Amino acid sequence: MTGWFSFLGNVQYELVAVRMEKKPLYSHSFMLNARLAARPRPWLEIGMTRIFHSGGEGRDYDVSEFVEEYLGRNSPGYLSNTLAGVDFTVTLPFRYQPVQIYWDRAGEGENKFLFTNLPYPSQWGDLVGVYLPKVLGSSRLDFRAEYADVYSGRAKTASWYNHAYPHQYHGIVLGHPMGGGSKEWSFKSRYFFLPTTFAEVGYESVRHQAGVQPSAGFPGEHRSRFSTGVTGWLTKSWRAEANAMVDSVSNKGGVTGLKDTGFSAFLGVSYQATSFSFMGREN
Repeated sequence: MTGWFSFLGNVQYELVAVRMEKKPLYSHSFMLNARLAARPRPWLEIGMTRIFHSGGEGRDYDVSEFVEEYLGRNSPGYLSNTLAGVDFTVTLPFRYQPVQIYWDRAGEGENKFLFTNLPYPSQWGDLVGVYLPKVLGSSRLDFRAEYADVYSGRAKTASWYNHAYPHQYHGIVLGHPMGGGSKEWSFKSRYFFLPTTFAEVGYESVRHQAGVQPSAGFPGEHRSRFSTGVTGWLTKSWRAEANAMVDSVSNKGGVTGLKDTGFSAFLGVSYQATSFSFMGREN
């Protein structure tokens, strides 16, 4: 950016529009995701996100309703599902131990900001993380720790993934894999044998709480997942992956005392095209 906006530094804008799958309720609804990010300093990035999900078969919808709801003024009757968020990333490039810290905060629901008529989310979820690209100066070893929470404060009453317009596609959550009404700690480390080949280990602790029905007596399902895997590029275009995970759960499905342990493994081979040309630019 130049001129009056030069203080924003590098700026990027992302826009994703999708048509959802066919389903019994509001088939072929649409979702619009937008993110505006600025890097006013080499070590700081600030982003703003807007997610909007509405429309579909059986719903009368026009441009004026779209504009009103996109600006945050939700119509009665759950005619849309909207999220608004902000994220911050701070990179500290210390020579021996560089550190990256990030915070992603998004809100559901509608409230009024202070004494104005401006829409403002009222049910907030958070994701906080720390990433070490080099552990103790070793470029072969990295480490990431994250905490995610959509069950603190007023978020207990938010329909994060259980809305009339759920942010899901064929039952797969379009967001944090822990789902709604949950808190999660996760840790992951990778060791690079080569720049293109690495082994990884991870641990994840997920607490599924009562979600949108805190009075229903849901005891809280707890999951502990241990995972390991290897990923490597066999050639410039072919990549192979092998992963395994042990999943231990207590109070399974909200049933007090019910426990279970599962094991899963994944083996995959993928191919990546070298390049393609679009509007004169190689990707």
